[in-house]
Amino acid sequence: MALHRGWRILHRIMRQEIHSEKNTLDWAFAAPTVTVEASAPAIHVKGEVTLTANPSHGLDDVTFSYQWYKDGTALSGETGKTLNVSEAGSYTAKVTAAYDVYVSVEAESTPVVITVEGHVYVPVVTEPTCTEQGYTTYTCSCGESYVTD
Repeated sequence: MALHRGWRILHRIMRQEIHSEKNTLDWAFAAPTVTVEASAPAIHVKGEVTLTANPSHGLDDVTFSYQWYKDGTALSGETGKTLNVSEAGSYTAKVTAAYDVYVSVEAESTPVVITVEGHVYVPVVTEPTCTEQGYTTYTCSCGESYVTD
């Protein structure tokens, strides 16, 4: 009777485990893949570059959640598909996919390194005339310029 009773207890435990497994999800919701594209590789003085996260997932109708990072630190409140940046740094986006009640683990993009470049001036020489002294105008593509003798 003791052996039989032990078998019944073991059987109940196994049945509960099997029953428990039927009520739980035994697969993981796949993480998305994500790439980040920059509108330009560098920021011109006082300018901005727009970064866009492009996630994809094997299922249709998933929704994505975003968190942007600069140099490994989360940017507070930056949770949209795009990010406008005005500082040099290494930027990534972490994205999760959600479908119904299922949420994936985060997927992180490859870093996009943004640099800041200074003005690049192009000289235009104005030759002197009989009544005026010559001068050189230096103009940047952003419109900033200065004049020298």
